[in-house]
Amino acid sequence: MLLVNHVMSNNVASGIFSDIISYYRSFAPPGIEHVASASATLGGMIRHYHRPNLESRLSGPCVVTVHHDLRDDDPSLTVQHFTDRYREANRVICLNTLQRDYLAAEGITNTVVIPHGYHARY
Repeated sequence: MLLVNHVMSNNVASGIFSDIISYYRSFAPPGIEHVASASATLGGMIRHYHRPNLESRLSGPCVVTVHHDLRDDDPSLTVQHFTDRYREANRVICLNTLQRDYLAAEGITNTVVIPHGYHARY
């Protein structure tokens, strides 16, 4: 069994994240398990951080996903709250090329674009 540990970084429930993980589980091939936790689980094949700004350090191997607009003017979402963790991650998953290009301008190039879209089931 290979484990993908979705690290939420706190115990605040999120319908969006619950739906995303449910989606991953429904399409996971046999032998892959998706587990959500508030902190990184030991022994995970890979850790997927969804709120990396709440971490003081990432535990690898890991990926992070940019879930917000990097130009958002909300003080809690400024890119400076995220850049150290983005640099630590093995890969930063961007949802569009605007995010990738913005991060590249900040010197963060360990990115990949994996667009997401609307799914009627979720």
